[in-house]
Amino acid sequence: MKHAVLGILLVGSLALGTSAYADSDPPTGAPVVKLLSAGNAPRKALRLVARPGYRQTVVMTMAMGMSMQSGGKDLVPMTRMPEMRMTLDLAVTSVAANGDMRCTFKITKPGLAPDPNAAPAVVEAMTKSIAGLDGTSGYAVLTSRGFTREADFQVGPNVDPQLKQLLDGMRQSLHQLAAPLPAEPIGKGARWETTMTLEINGMNLTQVATYELVELAGRSAKLAVTLTQRAGHQKIQRNGMSFDLISLASSGSGNMTIDLAQLIASPATISISSASEMEAMGQKMNMKLDMTMGIARK
Repeated sequence: MKHAVLGILLVGSLALGTSAYADSDPPTGAPVVKLLSAGNAPRKALRLVARPGYRQTVVMTMAMGMSMQSGGKDLVPMTRMPEMRMTLDLAVTSVAANGDMRCTFKITKPGLAPDPNAAPAVVEAMTKSIAGLDGTSGYAVLTSRGFTREADFQVGPNVDPQLKQLLDGMRQSLHQLAAPLPAEPIGKGARWETTMTLEINGMNLTQVATYELVELAGRSAKLAVTLTQRAGHQKIQRNGMSFDLISLASSGSGNMTIDLAQLIASPATISISSASEMEAMGQKMNMKLDMTMGIARK
């Protein structure tokens, strides 16, 4: 689930401007964008533009809390994890004749924010798990509307096996992790909806994100976003185990700023709460997950 949310903050938020290129067709299986309101005049078609050689470095953060119950009893009380942080270096390497932009990225310095309330054993386990992300690199090809045409990444040899499995599951849905812009001209107050069906680590879910253009001034646009995710009854295979997901429902909200001079949306933040019910070996469990993700310029 967190991978889908990260896509809203990251992929498809290169820069804001009026493109000199004609819109290329969205890739097959891309998210569906529906304009709900064009907003106030003056209106213009917002497009992503970037020049080869442009670079930006941002810091990504993620904080989570999780609880689990069975039979009305706490198996795991709500536990807050230390905030994870990592640096993301991005660069535009080329722009095609149709305006598609090829970008590369690299993750460095994964670690945890100091947390005096965190159990030492938890800190040690999390630090070891995310250390293998150091050096993870990849690329994405984005259209002028922010659709992901291609994307892939490579992790280092020291990545934690369970984390590697999660990342490999994400690879299958990279082209869907986008926050595309409407085709139509829009102005302040415009609202649009992006619907996508994701398959991540064996789970199928539907995500609907609704955006509002809160402010548009020169090259800068401020967006508010609300998010829902839904998954129905399905069987999931993970880590050699099989269990039934009975239901999953998530909701969240956040905001982001897109600027012509920035490589990605920054600052950006989104918080989401999720509740799921599952059954394994004849035992039903309820899990709650709270998560806040953010991006800030370094």
